[in-house]
Amino acid sequence: MNATIFDLAIDFGYHDEPGPPDAFPVRVAMSWEHAKALADLLARNIQAFEEDMGEIRDFEEDEDDHDGD
Repeated sequence: MNATIFDLAIDFGYHDEPGPPDAFPVRVAMSWEHAKALADLLARNIQAFEEDMGEIRDFEEDEDDHDGD
């Protein structure tokens, strides 16, 4: 993720081939206003999903469960 005072860019992708580690297939760049709108949209959709399907576990909870293994 890269951020400036003007915008935010998030890199998505899976990299398993030789080459520069910054070679991402998709970069999504947006203004901070758009980023906030996206965050609100994601939060509303996650809340609706959890109301229908149950709470989504946090990654940190999964890591805590496997510390003793």
